[in-house]
Amino acid sequence: MDSDCYYVKLSVHVQREVAAKPELVQIETAYRSSTERQPGTLSRNEYTDLDAPTDDGEDRENITPCEASKTAIVVYGDGAGTTRKVCTDANCPVHHPRRVVPLDPEAEARQREFEKEQAQRKRMLKRRTESFNRILDNAPTTFSGPQLRVLLRAFIHIDSYDFTDDVAAHFVGDDENNQQSAEEVLLSVMDGMEDDKLPAFALRLALTGHVDTPREGEIDHLIEAEELLAPAQPKTPAKKPTTKALKKPANAKAKSAKKKASKRVAA
Repeated sequence: MDSDCYYVKLSVHVQREVAAKPELVQIETAYRSSTERQPGTLSRNEYTDLDAPTDDGEDRENITPCEASKTAIVVYGDGAGTTRKVCTDANCPVHHPRRVVPLDPEAEARQREFEKEQAQRKRMLKRRTESFNRILDNAPTTFSGPQLRVLLRAFIHIDSYDFTDDVAAHFVGDDENNQQSAEEVLLSVMDGMEDDKLPAFALRLALTGHVDTPREGEIDHLIEAEELLAPAQPKTPAKKPTTKALKKPANAKAKSAKKKASKRVAA
């Protein structure tokens, strides 16, 4: 029997079986593209073959049938024309038991601690950014000796790999069409800057890379610069009004009442 004749007879046999037993699920045991598959058939990854041996070689005879267990007929692939039991539920609790993940009693506490640390970092970065901006706003026209030393110390400990990129990004902003390198941007900005703005520009170059909180043991150059150039002013508590100011003297009220009474009599 040639192959064409075999496939014709096989197709007729499958059609006869499906017509006689409409409840049969049509499955394929070999992989092929969805365009080649017959409509209504299940591909190899859409069912579990309950008659096939398990991965460890044990027989499946003792496996408890599930609610989704059905009889299927193979319409394509190995065993074509034969019937077998299959499970069609991808979430079947019998044949696809979900792995139970043990609950970690400390996971929630760790998550809360992580969120707390993240919030603290955000608050710290906000305060340091405010300090950085205050330093730039209070940049001197010329640096004194101590101020210049702080500036140079910040330059010496700067991350030379990408500090120009961070500063240039400030001046470029959202201009996506700018094709200049970071160095070209900074040189262009500096060349067009007035002399009295250069100290603030130098501070931005030196301190942009130090806005983030330093690691333990590292020098905090931002705090050093803040103490010399823009120390935070202590907040003075607002004076509360005295009791004497709040209460109107009783004799003043009496005098006011007498004046009103005398006016009415005169009228």
